[in-house]
Amino acid sequence: MPGVGFEPTCPLGQSGLSRPRLTEFRHPGVTKPTRGPIGYRRAVAKILFIPVSITAGLLAGALGKKLFNGLWGVIDDEEPPDSKHRDISWGRLLLAGAIQGAIFRAVKEATDHASRRAFYRTTGSWPGEKRPDPE
Repeated sequence: MPGVGFEPTCPLGQSGLSRPRLTEFRHPGVTKPTRGPIGYRRAVAKILFIPVSITAGLLAGALGKKLFNGLWGVIDDEEPPDSKHRDISWGRLLLAGAIQGAIFRAVKEATDHASRRAFYRTTGSWPGEKRPDPE
């Protein structure tokens, strides 16, 4: 078969019998195709990730609102207090704000990271930094 070579898997004398292993044969002077520069791929990945990020953010907002309303329904029978309401207690307002903020932030971070992982699995390019900057 042209383009295919055989290479022994173990040196003679170690196992008595050596089985040939199929290996890829490359013609001299033929190089493996390469992709563009790393910086170029990162810039394109960031641009292509923008619609994915916007969609994930909208989904995160809708999911966070559903989760907060469901949790607030367990805490209190009335609707969640808002700063625009005149007759509310500070305690209920701050409790609702803290719960809502924690839920929205957790859902946002989870959906953002999941969408980045899905984008990476699809394109092979991570849209962002690989590690946080050292302090």
